[in-house]
Amino acid sequence: MSKLTNPDLYRRIAAHCTDHDHERFITKLSRLHEWQLPFARRAYEEYLRYCYLIAARLAKVPLSPSHTVDFVWHLHLLHTRDYWQHFCANALGMELHHTPDDGTHADSNAMREQYAQTLRLYEIELGPSSRAFWPGLKEQFQARSLVYVDNRDCWVIAKPWRVQYESLDP
Repeated sequence: MSKLTNPDLYRRIAAHCTDHDHERFITKLSRLHEWQLPFARRAYEEYLRYCYLIAARLAKVPLSPSHTVDFVWHLHLLHTRDYWQHFCANALGMELHHTPDDGTHADSNAMREQYAQTLRLYEIELGPSSRAFWPGLKEQFQARSLVYVDNRDCWVIAKPWRVQYESLDP
């Protein structure tokens, strides 16, 4: 790992266990997104690393998470007591609000710059990132059609040319 600007903050954030029942949160995350448990655990760790980058206040512009990290953040936000009373108050030492984009072209350009800044800071503070959790700009901002499907009634089959197999290791 690269030299951290604020190692005490990093340790405090990394030690946070959501809802005081970490495994239950990871299992819920895994089921919700149909991720394998090791992937869900790493996604949670990457979310905590992203929060560190924000709380360390190293950027002059807001930072932007990857889609995977954002999914973890959304679930954590639903656990309001843990998120606000424990995570933000104790681990981060600040309020961290989620501000979605407004869907405009101008906002999209700003989000690209914010995401690029996030990747740069990640590399400086934490070392190389895993593309499985932090895709490049092109992959992150390609046109996506996110649709929620009840997989109890439907099959979802990936187009073979879109399936990517990546190791969890950076």
